[in-house]
Amino acid sequence: MKQTISIQGMHCRACEAAIQKNLESVLEIKNSRANFRKQTVDIYFDGAEPSENAIKKAVESAGYNMGQSQKLPWLAREAREYRQFFIAAGIIGALYFIIWLLGLTNLNFNLGQSASYSIILLVGLTAGVSTCMALIGGLVLGFAASYSEKHAGASFLGKFRPHLFFNLGRVVGFFVLGGAIGAAGAILNPSAKLSGFLILVAALMMLILGLRLINIFPKIAHFQPTLPSWLGGKILGRTEYTPAKTFLSGALTFFLPCGFTQAVQIAAISSASFLSGGLIMALFALGTAPGLLGLGAISSSFKGAKAQIFFKIAGLAVIAFGLININNGLILTGLKSASASTGESASVIGGVKIIDDRQIVNMEQWAYGYKPNHFQIKKGLPVRWIINSTNPYTCASSLVAPSLDLAQPLSAGNNIVEFTPQTLGRINFSCGMGMYRGYFEVIN
Repeated sequence: MKQTISIQGMHCRACEAAIQKNLESVLEIKNSRANFRKQTVDIYFDGAEPSENAIKKAVESAGYNMGQSQKLPWLAREAREYRQFFIAAGIIGALYFIIWLLGLTNLNFNLGQSASYSIILLVGLTAGVSTCMALIGGLVLGFAASYSEKHAGASFLGKFRPHLFFNLGRVVGFFVLGGAIGAAGAILNPSAKLSGFLILVAALMMLILGLRLINIFPKIAHFQPTLPSWLGGKILGRTEYTPAKTFLSGALTFFLPCGFTQAVQIAAISSASFLSGGLIMALFALGTAPGLLGLGAISSSFKGAKAQIFFKIAGLAVIAFGLININNGLILTGLKSASASTGESASVIGGVKIIDDRQIVNMEQWAYGYKPNHFQIKKGLPVRWIINSTNPYTCASSLVAPSLDLAQPLSAGNNIVEFTPQTLGRINFSCGMGMYRGYFEVIN
């Protein structure tokens, strides 16, 4: 026999799974089918009808209420949502303080002048836990939390399996694609504005995902954007997760505009060999795996109220990553003026020499940006910009300057850029992700 019950508050398939799991723990209920779009659940039973009290208790223990759904409010009305939110915010603050105290926000290895395989692996390990991981880290953290939420009834190993496929996809995909660019010896180098646009799109998706995870804004939580079918609906569309889709998603992160990835891609290109280029990129992806798998393990181990707090922690982290990347994307697209706030004090003004009617600007690129990173130059006088790269396998080695239409990977030693400033104001420059930055101040 079947009975249909109205449920308040369902907004995704995770809600369906949570309600079905609880209802099927009621002795008399043999099966159940929830539908978040109709806001109903059908329960099936043999013989005695389950008591309304038992059904109500099962539904409420999953975090929902029986009855006709009302119009979703902009702000959550349940006190527990805010209580869990403040607990999550406290945990995020404590974790950041510990990371900052241990100096993990600025990890670096002195990579020297050669990109040996062992060094590439260390670069991957660094990328997996450092600040330049913001782009891929935010996406993976959101992916981990979302999968854990949608498969609430799965075992720990069941929830963790997709992360294994994701990282396996990264290693295999990076080997194949790294081999391709190694064999070609050249790479399609996107402009700073295109990279900025890609980062803005990724950041917007992070913000939406983060707002859904914290569940403080029910109307936003109900909104579930998907990629258009022509862009990969068959890969990341509405259907259930499969190992093949997860594997391919990991491989496609090769194309994300991450400074670390771009820096290692340069080493793969310079190898001029399919095998060497593939090994370089595969070792880099393997190096990032511990950090990404750690996120997957954390997201797979929480249940019940602890899971809801974890989702809010993940949501806040994803929102933070999204806001960082919106700022970086706006700088790269030229929609926002950069300040020399990273790597060196904004008050530092480098000395500019004039030799043979040419302005000579000397700057060093190191692991954490550029020094000096604020210069005064004269309008109308040619500039010879000499950039000494002391650490070419870091995020900062991918140099862009939107107004100069410059997107140049820096190799070890001196790199020379020449231009003539024609207008007064600022000429911004930054790393490929917009995190390490500086500017020229053009004066009369």
